[in-house]
Amino acid sequence: MRNTQSKFVGLLAILAIVCAAEKSLARSLDLLNAIEVALENSPSYKSARLSVDLAQKEVLNARAAYFPSLDFSAEQGVEQDPLDDSSTSRADLFSSLNLGLTEQLYDNGRQQIRSNLAALKYKTAELEFRRIKEEIVLRISGAYLDYSLAVRTLDAEREQAKLLETQVRTTSSRYRQGLTRETDFLLIQAQQRRADVAVLAAEQKLKTTRLDLIEILGIPKDLIESDAIQLIVLPLDAVNVSVPSKPVYESTWPYLEADLAIQISDAEVDLVKAESGLRIEATAGGEYVLQNYLRDSSTPAVEDGFGWKALLVLKANLWDWGTRRRNVEIATGEKRITEYRYQTEQLAVLSELEQLMLEVRIGNELLKAARDLLHIQNRATQMVQNDYRVGRTKYLDLVTSVSDLTRAQIGVAAQSSSLLRSIYRFRYLHGDLYESLRH
Repeated sequence: MRNTQSKFVGLLAILAIVCAAEKSLARSLDLLNAIEVALENSPSYKSARLSVDLAQKEVLNARAAYFPSLDFSAEQGVEQDPLDDSSTSRADLFSSLNLGLTEQLYDNGRQQIRSNLAALKYKTAELEFRRIKEEIVLRISGAYLDYSLAVRTLDAEREQAKLLETQVRTTSSRYRQGLTRETDFLLIQAQQRRADVAVLAAEQKLKTTRLDLIEILGIPKDLIESDAIQLIVLPLDAVNVSVPSKPVYESTWPYLEADLAIQISDAEVDLVKAESGLRIEATAGGEYVLQNYLRDSSTPAVEDGFGWKALLVLKANLWDWGTRRRNVEIATGEKRITEYRYQTEQLAVLSELEQLMLEVRIGNELLKAARDLLHIQNRATQMVQNDYRVGRTKYLDLVTSVSDLTRAQIGVAAQSSSLLRSIYRFRYLHGDLYESLRH
């Protein structure tokens, strides 16, 4: 008997240890953790980061062209003189080793333009990387707001259904005692069914928003639905909203992208012009040559020596049927197209910023009003419930009060979510959404 009890106690201890281990493995995700997970699992984020690395290598390649080039070559083989028709002719060994150092002194400014282009494209890749990161942060923030609002809505609907269920029981008891009219009893039952339907709709909305959030996070669905990961919702009822200051247009994505794109277009036009006009190239170098280091009795003696050279080359196209001229016109036209495209985007973002500022100002006032309404409605509902218990108010007042309280609770959460969404969009356009969420 004692052995059986000891085994049972030991089994309970093992189960307790296993449960504690599982709880320790559980991970809670708040908004910032969810953003980090989404970035880690995002293919577009990884691709953009790789593009930055490749652009940096292009910059290093462009800089390396300024330095001398050291080249090495070696040749070994067997050859026979085709003009030697003597009967004693034989194949001779030949060998040659060259080591050369070459430096391009001037190339009509083309290398300088290429270097500038590589640096500009690196900045563009960095800007694109930041923009994609901010886009992911914006998406996950919006999905997290939807999820948090769905959770708060479901809680409010369940709270209303619970209150109505209590009132149904009380009304049912009073109805059986003949203290409540049948009309009131049927009306409160109908209201309870409406509350049940609202709960089901809120549950469905919660499932939908959770699936959307899972898709952005890149986490397996079964892992999210288990207890291994718990999502911490945003406290929309008590969130502190920091209203942004006046928009700074020069720090928005379209402005920064347009500035770099126009600089790249200018550099490409300059490169086409440098390659189309009179080309002047100056190079200098030196080499060491070693010949016939593989030899036999018939091979000439080993020869070696140092040499150098300096070249000045002038190149000019006299006639190409207008190809180079058209290349310059094409590059100039593409620059103008870039300017027109970004002018359209800049006007659009300027209008959006003004609209967002208006939404934030109005939304902040609406949130204050919604919170005041919730505070008043809380007090009114408590008073109506107390009056209804002692028979000083009618059923219709009770039902209306409970429904109004639920709508007020959901209204605060919805208004907070809407205001935060506008602020997130405003921060995204300025490129500091991620930093603002961290601080």
